Amino acid sequence: AATSATARLARSGMALDLGGIAKGYAVDQACEALLKQGCPDFLVNLAGNMRARGTPGRNRNGWRVGIRDPLHDGAWLGTIILRDGEGIATSGNYERYVIIDGQRYTHIIDPRTGHPVTGLISVTVLATSALEADALSTALFVLGVEQRRALLDAHPNCGAVYLLDTHPPRIEITPALHLRFTPAPAWADAVQSLD
Repeated sequence: AATSATARLARSGMALDLGGIAKGYAVDQACEALLKQGCPDFLVNLAGNMRARGTPGRNRNGWRVGIRDPLHDGAWLGTIILRDGEGIATSGNYERYVIIDGQRYTHIIDPRTGHPVTGLISVTVLATSALEADALSTALFVLGVEQRRALLDAHPNCGAVYLLDTHPPRIEITPALHLRFTPAPAWADAVQSLD
């Protein structure tokens, strides 16, 4: 029998994949190491999973980071302010996918259906740590915009920026982030605040 400190995979060939939280965990561990070394102000970035500590300089209230525009190389959806201790992560369908018969299928699978998630291009989450942001971005990508409330209600210090796979694409943002998100000029007319 398994205890609360162990995990057991019941069948030969099964594997455990921590890809949904590993980068966030690594960012948080790097932050802890920097804090132990006495570094008060820094931004750790591991492949877009970030966490901020302190401030980037005098007279600045946070770290301004860009959210990548997955539809246009080298462009941004916009920027967001990270405050002391906050983490940010994005999950999406634009880096890891397969195309079958002209249809793109993401690597993120909805465990309720066993099929790849559809309807979203990306979800960026701002949270109290990089681990929390990493886990929530994947979970919110699976849940989608309409089913986000219960999960975000359980994490009141978190917010999300959704890029919807609509024609034309649009950005929907939770109220917690609306005032901290500045859209790129190309996206200014495509942003809607969620209630």
